[in-house]
Amino acid sequence: MARVIEIDIPIYNTTINVLIGEIDDFQKDEIESFDGLYEYLKKNIKPYNGGKFVWCEDVNQWCIWLRRIPVSIDEIASLVHEIEHCVFYLFQYLGMKHSDDSEEAYAYANEYLFREIMTKAKE
Repeated sequence: MARVIEIDIPIYNTTINVLIGEIDDFQKDEIESFDGLYEYLKKNIKPYNGGKFVWCEDVNQWCIWLRRIPVSIDEIASLVHEIEHCVFYLFQYLGMKHSDDSEEAYAYANEYLFREIMTKAKE
């Protein structure tokens, strides 16, 4: 079953959209509002991909796609990988470079997103 989960990050006034499911299981109009995301994912997801991060810059939409709710070590590792991309580009957009001074903010954001995604995905 394909679904879209919204993860709010109030401190940065941002929402991350997490898409869980095979792209073919989504209705095109369900995710097309994310600036051509459906077509992008159809074109760029390979059979070995467990997840993908996409920033639709023109409309400032942040999306993580996961093939399924992570259970195995490989699936969890894939989610952690995509969250890292997400946090990196989010903070770059906000003007916060990764440094000794910002390291804790990066770590906190990674932890927060992981916890929120895993909790909401299992609801």
